Amino acid sequence: MSCSRGGAGFFLPAIAIVCALTAFVVAGVAMIYAGLVFGDAEVGGVTEAGIPPLMRGWALLAAAFAVIAPAAFYARFRLPFSIGMAGGGVAFFLIVLTLVFAWDTAQNFLPALFLVLGLSLFGAGVAFDARDPARVSRYSDNGFWLHFAAAPLILGGAFGLINQAFGAQGASALGGAGHLVVAASTEGGNAVAQSVVTLLVVFVLGFISLLINRRVLIVSALLTTGVAIAVILNEFGLGAGALAAAVLIVLGGFVLILGAGWHGVRRGLLGWVKPGGAWARIFPPETARE
Repeated sequence: MSCSRGGAGFFLPAIAIVCALTAFVVAGVAMIYAGLVFGDAEVGGVTEAGIPPLMRGWALLAAAFAVIAPAAFYARFRLPFSIGMAGGGVAFFLIVLTLVFAWDTAQNFLPALFLVLGLSLFGAGVAFDARDPARVSRYSDNGFWLHFAAAPLILGGAFGLINQAFGAQGASALGGAGHLVVAASTEGGNAVAQSVVTLLVVFVLGFISLLINRRVLIVSALLTTGVAIAVILNEFGLGAGALAAAVLIVLGGFVLILGAGWHGVRRGLLGWVKPGGAWARIFPPETARE
C-alpha cells in the first residue's frame, strides 16, 4: 500500500503515525539500552570534558533509530513526510556523533555543521525535484519534505555564523531568531548591522526559493525576519505598541507580496528557461504546478 498521494484525510493521520512511531522507537531503544548497560553504574552528566563514555553509545543508538524508524516507514508505505523526517534524522545523528566524539570542537563549529547538513538536505530535495519538474508525483513530495527539513538547518547555521562573526558568544549555536535576541541586548549599532546582514541572508534564501519554486524555504525565515525588522525599527525610537504594529504591517505586506506576486516574479526571472530543457528540471518554468 502506498500513501504518497492520498487525500488529506489519510495523509495527516499517516504523519501522526510516523511521528509517534519514531518517538516510541527512540524512547524504547534508549530505555532498553539504559537498563541493560547502565544498571546501577554512576553515569554522570555532560561536563566540560564532554559526554561520559557510558552515555555515548546510548546517545548514538537513540539517534540512529531516529533515522531507522522513519526510513523503514517510508520503505513500507512510501509516505513522503517520512523521507523528510529520515533526512532530518540523519542530520540529527551526525550532530550527535560530532558532539559525542568532539565536544569542545563541536561547540565552535556547530553552526557550520548545521549549514553543511542543511545544504546537503537541500541538494537532496533539488535532486528529487529534478526528477519531477511538473510537481505531480511522489518525487516532488519527497523533495518538498526534504526542503522542509533543510530550511531550519540552513537558517540556524547561517544565523549562527553571523552571530559568531559579530562576536556575540551567547547564542553561537542558536538558530532562527535566537542570535538576534542576543544581538539586541548588545550595542545598538552592532545589533542593527547584524540584523541587516540577516535580512540579506533571508533575501538570498527568498531568491533561491523563487528560482526552485519552493515557498517552504522563505516561510521558515518569517520569524527571524520579524525579529530583524524589529531590531532595526527599534533604532528609530518607536514605542512598544508602534514597534509591534510596524513589524506586523511589514510582515503582512511581505506575506501578501509573497502570495500575490510569486508567479509574476518567477515568470520575469525564468523567462530564459525553456520548458522541457535541462535547466527546467532545476528551475521549473511558471507553467509547472508547485
